[in-house]
Amino acid sequence: MYLSAYIWHSDPKFRPNVLEKPELIEKVVKLEEMKKMILDYRATDFDDCVAFAHMCFEEQYKGKIEQLLRIFPKNYETKSGMPFWSGLKRCPHPIEFDPENALHIDYIVSAANLRATMFGIPHITDRKVIAEMLSRVLNKVEVPAFHPPPNPDPSVSFHHGSFAVIQNDSARLDQVIQALADWDKLKDMHLTAIEFNKDNDLHVDFIVAASNLRATNYNIVPSDKGRSKLIVDEIIPASSTTTSLVAGLACLELLKLAQNHEKLELFRNSFVNLALPFFSFSEPIPPAEKTMASWLDFSTVY
Repeated sequence: MYLSAYIWHSDPKFRPNVLEKPELIEKVVKLEEMKKMILDYRATDFDDCVAFAHMCFEEQYKGKIEQLLRIFPKNYETKSGMPFWSGLKRCPHPIEFDPENALHIDYIVSAANLRATMFGIPHITDRKVIAEMLSRVLNKVEVPAFHPPPNPDPSVSFHHGSFAVIQNDSARLDQVIQALADWDKLKDMHLTAIEFNKDNDLHVDFIVAASNLRATNYNIVPSDKGRSKLIVDEIIPASSTTTSLVAGLACLELLKLAQNHEKLELFRNSFVNLALPFFSFSEPIPPAEKTMASWLDFSTVY
């Protein structure tokens, strides 16, 4: 989303592509998020960055968890009568922000400096200075209280601190497009997209703080910076890896067809799960035979 906001601001040709989304709600949600980033929560000084970091903390580690527990309470049962929160599915708990907690301040420091990077604002890493800024923010900015809907439906998705209302609201779309088209507010804005770099201490510090806060939500033992960096080093982009694997397996089967193999036992169905990892291959079932004419039938493999 940050990259989309950056491209929207820097490349006018990108705007029509965003509006080609088939679902109206997708357009509204995406554009409203971009409006928040580059207009509503635009940072002009480091105080704004600290305020944004604190807002993200409240949203990610308190608001969303309260929302999740509203939909799936601790004692929630599935249709079969089994506890929803059981086994590996831990029941989370929200975190109250504590300015005296070192982990909470770690998050504020790293998130605020990343935000500052986006808007071309000089970094501040002095924790005492940031603590003073945070104190001003907490005294000045009131975090909205969480107000869940009266009868939440587990099938309803939620998005950024509030339940997504699935409705065709063309008026909302027109309003946000009009706001984003106001270049008088955007022309002097400096916006830089950040690409994650595992060798950048600021990036790693944010990953460590964010992941340990999420671990705290779920009563998981936190990890130190060294172990977190090792985990980051081992992460392989899942989408590109899976796509490459599936494409390779499909090409193997196509090669068999290109070599005019018709014996069914030479072909394979493939089942893979890279997360486990699990790989399984099986012989496909014979295709259904259908004769279209005396000279044309579909009883062959393809």
